[in-house]
Amino acid sequence: MVKNVLAVMRLSEPIIGPQVCVDIWLNENYVDYSTMRTRWPLHPKPRSYETLVRYVHRLAECYCVSYGTFCFRALGIPIEDGQSRLFNKPKIELLQRLSDGTGIAVGVFEQMTFERIWDRQMEELRKSLEGLEIKSE
Repeated sequence: MVKNVLAVMRLSEPIIGPQVCVDIWLNENYVDYSTMRTRWPLHPKPRSYETLVRYVHRLAECYCVSYGTFCFRALGIPIEDGQSRLFNKPKIELLQRLSDGTGIAVGVFEQMTFERIWDRQMEELRKSLEGLEIKSE
């Protein structure tokens, strides 16, 4: 019976250009990326106003694994730690791991929490409304 199949980079072969070696590893044979400082082969850029939780969901989709499995295998978040997987107040170590894997600065990830995105949207709305008030006078 196959459980929790995870696609991971084969470390025994070099990555050359766009050719990325991907292997399927089972539970007992996977590479634990949560303890490594290696760039992941697939790492899309965050979208405008995308939350951290949604971005990590997209990363999991890139690797064709469940969100919980990706959080556990790539980020070291225990399966039972649902609160950490919400990324409301992510620890700097977790953001650093994401940064190491994706090549995206920790500061970008810090701005991707629900609270920070909401604040940014409200500030932009305030500025837009101020602009409308000035034009109507």
